Amino acid sequence: MPKLPTDDDEAARTLLHTLLPTAHFLRVDRGGAMGPAQTGGAAAPTPSGPVKPADQVRIVSIAQQQMFAPDGYYVWLYNGPQWGVYLGGIGLVAVVLAGVMFPLWPPFMRLGTWYLSIAVLFLIGLFFGLAIFRSVGGHQRRARLTTAGSSST
Repeated sequence: MPKLPTDDDEAARTLLHTLLPTAHFLRVDRGGAMGPAQTGGAAAPTPSGPVKPADQVRIVSIAQQQMFAPDGYYVWLYNGPQWGVYLGGIGLVAVVLAGVMFPLWPPFMRLGTWYLSIAVLFLIGLFFGLAIFRSVGGHQRRARLTTAGSSST
């Protein structure tokens, strides 16, 4: 990584050109303005007055040639903190540790886990039974409808 420039424009352009392959920011081509009619919204006035052309949405598309130009338009790609990923990772580690330490659980917790697993097993069996019942019942209903339709003609 080159040293950050102080006042040299050419050094700044070189630095930004070397950062383009890392895709922290991308050069985009800016299209025409879209008004509220094209975006699906109503032309509601802003608190500072009516809608101005600068308030309209502009369509951007990623440029095929990613070269730094001082007069170009760029987008900064930032996803922010991923709290869901952090919490999911911590939860996964906690569940794995709890599962590994199952023999150390007190007897009432092991008994509760047994009852919970049997209840879930019965619920899954109930869903399978319901699916089979609906499948068999659906064939009989269709057979009755086709025989009733053919006898009426």
